[in-house]
Amino acid sequence: MSAQSTKMIAVRLVHSRESGLINVPDSETFNINDHCIVATTFGRDIAKILGTPTNPDEINQLPEWEYSRAATEDDFILMESNKPR
Repeated sequence: MSAQSTKMIAVRLVHSRESGLINVPDSETFNINDHCIVATTFGRDIAKILGTPTNPDEINQLPEWEYSRAATEDDFILMESNKPR
């Protein structure tokens, strides 16, 4: 079985605004400002797609998170329902 080809994408967490990197299968298509679900050290979060990183310093300093899937409307509804009132 061959390894799946991936591309690196810069993202920003919606909740904390922390930036990081994810490796996404080439078969996944995203536009800038789309959203996805990533696994961080603190759990799963919604992240906004920023684009392909081009600065080597940025690539070396940002944390890498695990890509889970594209975000859905249900993810945003759940995020809103979990906000403190």
